[in-house]
Amino acid sequence: GMIQFHPADPLVLSVAKDGAARVWDLRAGGPAGPPLPCAGGAAAFTPCGRAVVTADESGAVEVRDWRSGGL
Repeated sequence: GMIQFHPADPLVLSVAKDGAARVWDLRAGGPAGPPLPCAGGAAAFTPCGRAVVTADESGAVEVRDWRSGGL
C-alpha cells in the first residue's frame, strides 16, 4: 500500500492491497469519501487537492472527485 498527505487539508490518501484508494479525514478519524477503484495501486491527489488520480497496470488513468467518487 501507499499513503499521501493532502496538499492543504488534514487528509490522507491510502491505497490498499484490495485495489481501493481511500481518503481519510485525520480530524474525524474516518473516511472522507467512498472507496475509489485503483486496481494498479497507484494514486495521488491532484495539486489543487480536489481530485484523486488513479492508474491501473494497463496504464489507464482516471481522475475522480474524492468526495463523491465520480469521474
